[in-house]
Amino acid sequence: MTHTVLLLEDDPVIHELLDAVLTDEGHDVRPCGSREQLLAAARDVPASLAVVDFWGDSHERLADHERADVVQLARAVPTVLVTARTWANADVADDLGLVSLVRKPFDIDDLCAVVADALDGMTPAAVA
Repeated sequence: MTHTVLLLEDDPVIHELLDAVLTDEGHDVRPCGSREQLLAAARDVPASLAVVDFWGDSHERLADHERADVVQLARAVPTVLVTARTWANADVADDLGLVSLVRKPFDIDDLCAVVADALDGMTPAAVA
């Protein structure tokens, strides 16, 4: 079963790794280069999941406009947030409506397990 996964990661090395690993796992990965591209893709591409790193301007919390973007995305597509921000925790993930939050640095096998769990039982989104 092929799922479409939207991917936003600002670190080129991590982006390349996630793209390759998620593709190897059998997913159709759609890379996005910015929050704007990601939000547009969430509207236009039938995706099963988004794996994103929202790199907020603050090390303490998401700014209001960033929070609004994450909530909008999570409402459109089940979302896994990958972040190194120290403020990020399970309560923040629940508050934002995220499927899961994965802290950097992470073990790639752990991230794959989170993605697999998120997609378990999900029917792939129909691609137009």
